Amino acid sequence: MFCAKGASLVSLKTPSGVELNAHFDNPDNYGHPQSGYIGTSVGRVANRIFGANICINGHNYALPVMEDPNITLHGGPEGWSQVQWAQSSKERDGRTSTVFSHTSDHLDMGFPAKVLVTATYTPYTISEDGVKNVVELEYEATIADDSPVDETVVSITNHAYLNPSGSFDSISGTRAQWCTNEVLELASDKSGPTGRIVSKEGVPAGGQEFEFSDTNPALDDAFVVHPLDQFTKLDTRDREPKELVHLWHPATKAHVKVLSTEPIFQVYSSDGMNVPKLPGESRSYGNRCAIAVEPARPTSAATTDQWNQWVRLRKGDTYGSKIVWVAWDQ
Repeated sequence: MFCAKGASLVSLKTPSGVELNAHFDNPDNYGHPQSGYIGTSVGRVANRIFGANICINGHNYALPVMEDPNITLHGGPEGWSQVQWAQSSKERDGRTSTVFSHTSDHLDMGFPAKVLVTATYTPYTISEDGVKNVVELEYEATIADDSPVDETVVSITNHAYLNPSGSFDSISGTRAQWCTNEVLELASDKSGPTGRIVSKEGVPAGGQEFEFSDTNPALDDAFVVHPLDQFTKLDTRDREPKELVHLWHPATKAHVKVLSTEPIFQVYSSDGMNVPKLPGESRSYGNRCAIAVEPARPTSAATTDQWNQWVRLRKGDTYGSKIVWVAWDQ
C-alpha cells in the first residue's frame, strides 16, 4: 500500500477493489526520472519556484533549473521524491500507521538548513452511508538542532494520480466537483504568480458537477482554499480537513474524495504526460491518464513576500500538514 522510495502512496482502492491510484509494480520505479512523480512525497518545496533562487536572511541560494525559463520544480531533480526513506510503524488510536522519515542535509538541492521530515500514513475503514476506505497522510518537518543555519523553506505534498474509471487509459467520462474554481494567476511571461486570484475556465463555481472529456478541462493550476493573506500557522494539522475534490465514474460507480488542511491544491490533468513502461512494469502512463491533486502551500511562496510565511520554517518551529483520501462504491 505504501513504498519507502519517495515515501509513496502505492494503492488506494474502493471496498469492492477498484484501484483509484496510478502506481508501479516495481518499487524501484518510484522516483525514477521518467516516473512523473507518481505517488511520491514531493519536497523540499513542492510545485514551482519561479526564478530558481531563494533569499533567506540576506543569503541567496541558487536552486536547480528544471523548466524554462528559470524554474525549480518539486524540490529539484534529486528531491525528496527520489530518495529512500527509512520505514517504521506505530500504533495510534487503535490504528497502525506506516511512518517514513528522512534527513535532508544543509544545501540539499541548494536549500539551506538540515531538515528532519516524516510522512505518516494511516489507513482505516469507516461505516458512513456504507463502507469507505480512508487513508490519512500527515507531513511534519523541523530543522535539526545541529543545522548550520536556522531557517529554510518547506512545502510538502503527495503526487497521487487518481482515476475512478477502473483503468488508467483516460480520464474522459470522469465526473467531478471542486470546492472552488478560483486559482492563482500566473504571468504570461512565466515569471511567476501575479498575486491575483481568478476564476478557472472549465471548472464551475459553487461545487457544481462537471465532466472531463478527452481534452477539457486541461488543468495545471493552483486552486485557492484559504485566504492567502490570512496566514495563521505553519502547522495546519489542527484544522478540520476541507473537502477539495470529489471524483467518480458512472461505469464503475467508484468514488474518491481528497480532503486537506492546506491553503491551496494544485491540480494536474496529466496533459502531455509520458511515463514509459519502466522495468518490471506491465504498462505505461500517457496523456490524460489520471488527475493529480496536490494540496500544499502557495506556488512560489518562497519568492513571494505576501505568501512567504506559509513556507518559512525556523529552528524550533514545526511544519505540518494533512491530506485525506476517502474511497467508496455507490
